Amino acid sequence: MQASVFALGELAAVLINVLGAILIVLELSGRTLAFSQPYIRPNGFHWSAVAVATAGVGAAVFVVGLAGLGNIIVIIPGFVSINPTRGLEAVFGLLFGLPGVAAGMIGNPIGDVLTGKLSLGSFSGCITTGLTSYLFYRVFRRNPGLHNFAEIRVWGRFVVTVVLMAIFIKGLAIAGWLAALGLLPPHVAWFVAFPSIMIAEGLANAVVGAVLTKILYPFVDRIGLTPDREPGATGGV
Repeated sequence: MQASVFALGELAAVLINVLGAILIVLELSGRTLAFSQPYIRPNGFHWSAVAVATAGVGAAVFVVGLAGLGNIIVIIPGFVSINPTRGLEAVFGLLFGLPGVAAGMIGNPIGDVLTGKLSLGSFSGCITTGLTSYLFYRVFRRNPGLHNFAEIRVWGRFVVTVVLMAIFIKGLAIAGWLAALGLLPPHVAWFVAFPSIMIAEGLANAVVGAVLTKILYPFVDRIGLTPDREPGATGGV
């Protein structure tokens, strides 16, 4: 029975990573999925000089954080560690939108190289980093600064987003990927890596993500980089 549950988790993890990669490539190429025809349509995004610069600077900041703080608390050597820099994933998505998604995905494998963690597992780390930023971008596209955070409609949505991200995009997708590829024994992947990743990533994005977003939003908004400046993103929360 336990083996069947492990196998189901591994299958789910592979699907999250593969389908997530396809989704992000689609979005970064200027297209998005829709629930009505046409099912693939333009999303209004294009790679301007500003977008490229934003992704590059964001990636550099992410690499510095990962390399500088990457080995403070190591759970599973070479695979799992606690790093507050992971909170930037939420910040990148909230404040910079799709260029922020690209920033984390570029910076993640470089950070793995510098911290000695580069492996086949880095593919999942790269994709889930992008998916985390993308999730926050999509959920809060109309309110990237988390305005009225004291209201339940805002902080409640933020908490639900963090929980879904921590359980499925991070815990399940990474631990299951490592188990599916045989990089970790199933019991280690599910009983050690899964809860460690889930808690560490959830706390980092909840605390660091919310605090830095509130601090940085006025500046980022003033220079016109926030996602709510995109076509079709006005109004609402």
